[in-house]
Amino acid sequence: GVQTCALPIYGYAATRSMRQWEEERGVEQPTPIIALTASGVTGEELSRLTDGWTGHLSKPITKKTLIRMVDSYRNTGGR
Repeated sequence: GVQTCALPIYGYAATRSMRQWEEERGVEQPTPIIALTASGVTGEELSRLTDGWTGHLSKPITKKTLIRMVDSYRNTGGR
């Protein structure tokens, strides 16, 4: 999924909750989650990735960029 970090649901908490749910159920292949933010800060990006995101895009983005990112996870089985 594509997850905004702040709205409408606080993205960090939503991602942690989803990862916990997957872990509790023994999900072998976690759902890819792409962080979508208005910020391009490298340190913040690293923090997001360690919070369970599998990718990151900074706004503004183009439709082509989003499709390319989603396709990259779809074509690799989510990894």
